[in-house]
Amino acid sequence: PLDQKQRDEVSKVLANAREFIAVYRLEVKPSGAEVMVDGKPATLKDGQLFLDPGSHTVVVRAPGYVEERKDLRIDE
Repeated sequence: PLDQKQRDEVSKVLANAREFIAVYRLEVKPSGAEVMVDGKPATLKDGQLFLDPGSHTVVVRAPGYVEERKDLRIDE
């Protein structure tokens, strides 16, 4: 277990780290659809997609559905 000082330090580090990522909330249908970011499989955590700064292409696809593609630009 962390003592209070350690908890405070960890909280500060996490707050700083969050400034360097973007969080997108995705509602993917059907639920088993494949999500790709920049041509690589992506994992959603509780419907959230975490991305580094820069340009990204997000593709969602599933058999029998029209592929959805979005270009995103995340400023640093």
